[in-house]
Formats: sequence, C-alpha cells, structure tokens
Amino acid sequence: MGPDRFFKPHPSAQILVVGQAPGTAVHKSGIPFNDPSGDLAPRAQCADLWQERLLAELRNIELTIVIGRYALDWHLVPEKKSTRN
Repeated sequence: MGPDRFFKPHPSAQILVVGQAPGTAVHKSGIPFNDPSGDLAPRAQCADLWQERLLAELRNIELTIVIGRYALDWHLVPEKKSTRN
C-alpha cells in the first residue's frame, strides 16, 4: 500500500500541528493521529510525496507545533531530514 493524502489543509490556516509520519492504521482509516505509530522515521515516500506539497499550500502559517523527534528534526534542523528507505 502506498502513501495516500488523508488530510485537506485549509488555505487560511494559521496553525500547523506536525506529528510523526502516519502509520498503517491511518492509511487504512483516513483519520490522522489515530494510531500509536511511535517515534519512527517516516517512510521516504511519505515525506517525498507530501511534505513540500502540503507546506506550499499553507501560506499563512504563524505557529507550528511540532511533536516527535523526526518531525522536530525535519522542521528545525534541515540537515537532519531523516526518513526510512
């Protein structure tokens, strides 16, 4: 099963909540944050496919809440953009 887009960013959103990469339960249910995925690196295809596209749609973000080590690294330490291969 490949990564699917299960979220719809609102173009006027001012707050972005970023967690870990979705696990298989999220891909099956389509409901974000509904599985205990743990602090695992995101699958490479998830980050490559969705991260930049999502952020490009969110032009009014004033506050980003980052949860989890990999999400923190990706957003705050650009040279550590870690993904699983």
